[in-house]
Amino acid sequence: MNLSTGIINKIHLSEYFSQKNDTTKAIQYSTDALKQAKSLSSSGDVLAALKQLSLIDKKKSSFYYSEYIKLNDSIQQSDRITKDKFARIAYETDEIIQEKDSLAEKNRQLLYFFVVSFIVVVLLFVVRAQRARTRELLYKQAQQKANEDIYNLMMSQQAIIDESRNKEKKRLAQDLHDGVLGRMFGLRLNLDSLNHNNDEDAIKRRFELLNELKTIEQDIREISHDLNREKQVLINNFVSIVHNLLEEQKTSHEANVVYTIDNDVEWDKVGNNIKINMYRILQEGLQNINKYANAKNINVEVKGDKENVYLKIQDDGVGFDVNRKSKGIGMQNMISRTHDCQGIIDITSKKTTEPKL
Repeated sequence: MNLSTGIINKIHLSEYFSQKNDTTKAIQYSTDALKQAKSLSSSGDVLAALKQLSLIDKKKSSFYYSEYIKLNDSIQQSDRITKDKFARIAYETDEIIQEKDSLAEKNRQLLYFFVVSFIVVVLLFVVRAQRARTRELLYKQAQQKANEDIYNLMMSQQAIIDESRNKEKKRLAQDLHDGVLGRMFGLRLNLDSLNHNNDEDAIKRRFELLNELKTIEQDIREISHDLNREKQVLINNFVSIVHNLLEEQKTSHEANVVYTIDNDVEWDKVGNNIKINMYRILQEGLQNINKYANAKNINVEVKGDKENVYLKIQDDGVGFDVNRKSKGIGMQNMISRTHDCQGIIDITSKKTTEPKL
């Protein structure tokens, strides 16, 4: 049997004996119920037992009633405290739920922000990559156009040189035909007419004709020398273009330029692509020196052998760090053009504060 039920039963027995006017048994059962309720710490049962005792025990009625009121007030106060605790817990729970909802909303907003930011970054990267590809394409087109311009310039120079050669050949042919051949024909006729004469005048006339032959021989030698000089001066349009570039460098900038071009190189056998790239490398190298080197002296050497051609550019400028990861567009172009010709490029420099030789 449940102990609380036993206490209630004793209280009911106390009420029963109280109605029978058996106060002693009624008080006994109520007292037993009170003891048992206190041992079980059952507040409700204690209140019920105290209430019953205050009704049946006239002598201690005020005592039991006072205890009843105290316990009842204590229970009510405890209930209020418990209710307050539950209310506070409920309030704090609501606040926690609200904070949780607020944090969840903030997390969603942060997630949306990061997603949007990621999309924007990706779009910016794509746009920059596209712009870089566009710039690269435009640069390649401009480079191709510049190469075409250089090729056309070389062809036009070649045409001018060919025209000059043809004019010089025509002039030499006219000089030979109208001058040397005519004079030799006249000398042959005069010598034929003197073959049968041995007088003093004929001998004197022969000496004069021999001197004239020497003069004609000297004229032929000079024509031969002119032809040889023409061949050396007009050996190739590439040499003329490089010469013009270096002369323009001399007149347009303060740095002193010393250059040598090997005329023994058979430039006609060198491919146009190699000539164009060599010219552009020289042009880019001079531009870099003019922009950054602050050089006082520039030395350029163009030479070659049966298998290779060589270009050397040297200056006494401030120098730069050749080991740095990022290289300028001009330097990258020089390296790319060298590789395009299946060549080797060697860049040596030391960064200094003052220009040195």
